[in-house]
Amino acid sequence: MSDTNLDQLVEPSPKPARAKRGLEIRRTPEFVAGGLPTVSLLPRELKAAARSRSIQRAFAAGVVVAVILAGGATAGAMAIASAAQSRLDASNAASQQLLSQLSRFQDVQMLQQSIRLGEAAVMVGSSTEIDWQAQIDAVEALMPSGWTVTSIQGDSASPVLDYSQGTSPLDVPSVASVQMAITTSDISSVGPWLRKLRGIPAYGDATASVISDDTTGYTIQLTLHLTPKALVNAGKAAK
Repeated sequence: MSDTNLDQLVEPSPKPARAKRGLEIRRTPEFVAGGLPTVSLLPRELKAAARSRSIQRAFAAGVVVAVILAGGATAGAMAIASAAQSRLDASNAASQQLLSQLSRFQDVQMLQQSIRLGEAAVMVGSSTEIDWQAQIDAVEALMPSGWTVTSIQGDSASPVLDYSQGTSPLDVPSVASVQMAITTSDISSVGPWLRKLRGIPAYGDATASVISDDTTGYTIQLTLHLTPKALVNAGKAAK
């Protein structure tokens, strides 16, 4: 016996496949579209009432929200008004305190006012005051030796009356004038002396007339017009 036959004897031959009988049925999942139809049996009046209640509930909710918002706005406005009133009260209290403190110094304020009025009166009263001594000293310092002053007169403005000015356009504005009578035995130096008088700070203009006298020699009548520099308060007025 050959090897092939031995193998066939040892290993059984495979069984033939069985033929399937009948039809093959495949199961697929069922799908129903739409479900079961439903029908509302409620009357139309009940449906309308239900919708009306829904609308009423929505309206009531809106009213509640509006009331809440209005209440919040009112509370905020009241808070702002209260804060403003508090600030106003504090300001009024501070003003009252300041007025109370100022009333304590009323006497001092009245004294200060009196002092200011007095100073103003002094300024007005001295606004036309002339430093006569300084002007006379300046004239005498320029006189030649041997001259003697026999009389002096002054004329000036007052706080209520201006000093009369000259009518010539060439006249220098003046605030006062001084008249001096001077005796001398020699009048040859009158001209040079008049020119020297121009160096006086308050010099406006000067005129002199000579009168002959057999007893004393000559009498010189000097009229010297003074500018505002002759005022006592000339320095303060310049400032």
